[in-house]
Formats: sequence, C-alpha cells, structure tokens
Amino acid sequence: MHRGGPTYVALTVSELRARLHRKILRSKKLTRLLLPSADRLRLVSQSEFLQSDGTCVVTLLPSASIPAPPALRCIGNPLVQVDVPRDPDHFPPIRVIRMGPADVLSHSNFVKTSRGQLVHHDLFSPTSHKASEEDHQRLHIEPTHLTADLIRPHFLTETLPAAAVFTDAVASNYAHWLTEVLPRIVLYTRHACSKDIPLIVDEGLHKNIYESLSIAVDENRLVYTIPKDCSTRVRHLEVVTPAGYIPYASRAPRRPGHSHGVFSPHALRAVREAFRHLMIRPADSASGSHIYVRRNARQRRLINDQEISHLLADAGFTIVSPEELSFSEQVRLFSQAEFVIGATGAALANLIFCQPGARVHVLMAQHEEMPYWYWQRLSDCVGVSLSYGLGEICAVRDIGFHADFRVALDAIREALGDFHASHEAQHQRSAP
Repeated sequence: MHRGGPTYVALTVSELRARLHRKILRSKKLTRLLLPSADRLRLVSQSEFLQSDGTCVVTLLPSASIPAPPALRCIGNPLVQVDVPRDPDHFPPIRVIRMGPADVLSHSNFVKTSRGQLVHHDLFSPTSHKASEEDHQRLHIEPTHLTADLIRPHFLTETLPAAAVFTDAVASNYAHWLTEVLPRIVLYTRHACSKDIPLIVDEGLHKNIYESLSIAVDENRLVYTIPKDCSTRVRHLEVVTPAGYIPYASRAPRRPGHSHGVFSPHALRAVREAFRHLMIRPADSASGSHIYVRRNARQRRLINDQEISHLLADAGFTIVSPEELSFSEQVRLFSQAEFVIGATGAALANLIFCQPGARVHVLMAQHEEMPYWYWQRLSDCVGVSLSYGLGEICAVRDIGFHADFRVALDAIREALGDFHASHEAQHQRSAP
C-alpha cells in the first residue's frame, strides 16, 4: 500500500467455514439444501428509502448542470449512425444517507436492509438498465414487479458498529473506479461528517486502485476490505449517492436514448484537486508531451496497433502501455500531455487529469450501440478538447461494439495535421 495511507483491515471468516461454503456453492444440490434462497427483496431507490427510513446527513455537492450533448467531432471517417442519449440536464445533488442496520454486499452497490429491501441509487433504472450482477449470476431482477433475488448467497463476516460503503460491481474497472467510486470517497472523506467513520471497499482490486485510495485518504482512516461473495452487517451505515454513472447495459428491448453516462463536473474536479500535487508540469517544459496510449486487452483490440505505434513514434509521440505504470505515474503522464491518442479503454479515463485545453483523440469502431458520449461527457467536465477517429469492425462473429477494429493510417495522419493546424492558429492568436 501507499506510504502514509490509511490502515487496511480485511474482513474475514474462519478458513474452515469459508472452505465449506465454497464447497457448497460448487454443488447446485448442496446449495439448494443448505443455502436456500433468501426471501424476495423489494427494489427501493435511495430517494424512496430516504423518505421512509433514512436520514440525510449532509449534502456534499449541490445539483450541477450537465452540458447538452454536442455534435461529436470526428476526424477522418464521418459518424454513420449514433443514438443520441436522453440524459437529464442536471446532475442530482450528492448526499450522505444514513441507514439503520443493513448488509453491505461485496462487489455490488446494492444495499440489503433488515426490512427486506434492496436499495439502489437513483440513476439506476430497474426497468431500463441491467445490473452487472445479473450477467454474473449474482442477482435476478424482476423489473415488472420491482423485486430482486440474490442468486449467490453471501457469507456473512463480522458485524461493524458503523461504516461508509464504497463497494461496487464495477469497482475493479479502472475507468469506473476513477469516475464513479473514487469521487464519492474523495468528497466524503474531506467532509467533517465522515470523521472517525471507517470505509468499506472491495477486496482483490488492482494495486493501482488501492494506490489511488491510499493517496486520497488520510493515514488516520480505517478501511475495511470485504472478500468476494461475502457481506458485512453494519449497525449504522452511511451511503454516498452517485457522483457519476454509466449503465452496465440496456434491458431488452433496447430503447432509443440509452444513456452513455453522466457525471458531476464538481465531483471530477474534486478528484483532480485531491491529486493536484501529482499534476505539476515541469518548469522547463515549453509545451506538453504527445503520447500514444496502447490498449492491451482481449476485446475491442485495435488490430493495426503496431502500424499506428510506428507512425506516431516517427511523429515524436511517446508510446505508453498504462498497465506497466503505477497510478501516480499515469496521473503525471496525462497531466503533462498536450496531445493524447489512444483506443477506447479504461486507461483513457486518465483524461480527467489532463490540463484544460489539452487534446484527446479517441480511436473507436463504428457501431450503432457504441457509447460515444461517454468520453465526450468526461472531457466536457474537465475542459478537455475531444475528437474521434472512427474505424471499421473486424470480426468473424457478432459481438457488438466489443469487436476488434481497425483505423486507417491516413485517418491518423489527418488527426495529426488537424492538431498542428489548430495549435498554430492558437499560437498566432496569442502572439502580441
């Protein structure tokens, strides 16, 4: 863990009981006999819970306006087909809600109450959005009746007197962590209401995620980590409402206007401020660096990555593989960059650390379900200039927008020319 960070304590169960539990889960017959399904839970939004059972401790941030979706700027191939999201024009206030006795579920932002409720945040729509837990066979939602069943029983660890929960099904994804989970932690821990309240986060996250947490949270804070398939009962639980959200998937049938993600600009700026000490540009640097962010993943691969890497290296770009860098190194790298090119992927969420006015050119495939406004929303919040380079899908089977793709080298050259032209025009405007 990062030096000077919080104290981490793993929530555990006895090894014997854990082994027995895992053995039972491996057998459907034993699971039915020994771990019967829990009662059906009623789906309740945080606002509904607040009106009946909860208490609003404090409002961390007021409502913030969300810029209207702009015309997406594409260099090279024009955008052929896109579904414009029907998002609200304001992001709701970010509040701290205090609950009575409740169960925190690992790798989930749902909270189970003692009254048979499963509480979800207000931006999640059970009738329109699928939850990640559904695809991973952990939860079954009946959207018509607004009810849910926990498919995989959670093994209960010790009971805590008080804590604030920051577990999430998408916490293991670097982009979702930076834009949805970490902003809530930063806002909460910097407010006086959180004094002496420990945090609960998921166990088994990437070391860079824990590094960001260790930097953002002071050394006097206690952080509990909860293992997979476990739950923890908290007598006095505090929950921070969303600071950003992108639906995991659309519930069938897919409706037009499906959200590509919305974020609180103030929350993302709070994250920038928390890592301001890492974002100092060297005094001897007249201009920022140019970087190409390679994507090493099993899906949405850029097929001609090597060709693009050679082209951009010849143009003076630094070629980086984010998985080889620490969190701090990634923050410094993006904060010093004047021009970033990279294929869509979690590492590009580091654009929130770019200086206002920096250019980020995202390489994506043409697909009607591609969430183009995700990156646009993020860049709008922090003042980054965004453009797209669109390529063609290269796949022998239909896996939607997750398919591999190729971007023509001429389109990359055109993006370079566009950047240099705009940079020269800006230089002339600023000249005396």
